[in-house]
Amino acid sequence: MIGLPLTYMMHGILGILALIAATVHRFTATSHHAIIKNTGDIAWYLEIFLIIYAIIFLSPWLKK
Repeated sequence: MIGLPLTYMMHGILGILALIAATVHRFTATSHHAIIKNTGDIAWYLEIFLIIYAIIFLSPWLKK
């Protein structure tokens, strides 16, 4: 595979790896300040929301 399909595939794989890394970091890291923990939690939930949004609204079966 070359070109645009490879780019799409790599983008998807990197997104999945980023989600896995963020989840591992969220459950293993500790923070002494509430604002830092809250900011990280908001970012993690926002990432989950955006993934669900992309699955629902960017899927080809919805465009028919």
